[in-house]
Amino acid sequence: MRLHNFIVDYRLAHQVRSDMDELERNLFDDDCRRFLATEMNVGSFGVVGGENEVRRDADGNISRGGRPRIRDSELTKMGKRIRDALRDKIRSGGHVRPPTNWFRNNNRFMGS
Repeated sequence: MRLHNFIVDYRLAHQVRSDMDELERNLFDDDCRRFLATEMNVGSFGVVGGENEVRRDADGNISRGGRPRIRDSELTKMGKRIRDALRDKIRSGGHVRPPTNWFRNNNRFMGS
């Protein structure tokens, strides 16, 4: 709802008008009024979801953003060093990825 209202208000403020804009605004307002009139027992509505994607700090509190902590940066660098060392060891041993998918070739239930 907020994005739609922002777009419509922007168009009105910058005199970007058309018959379709007015029609869209009227339809949207009618839909909102109808929804609010029929869903009076709804405690809250709007955009929901994404709660599990919130970054948390070491204590489990919600992180307020900003630069990553030094410890996070150090662990990232260490992980990249380990990844690169493993990659170099695999390459130096002459190992390569198999040209076919072993599971697909040896599983009688998958595409034949």
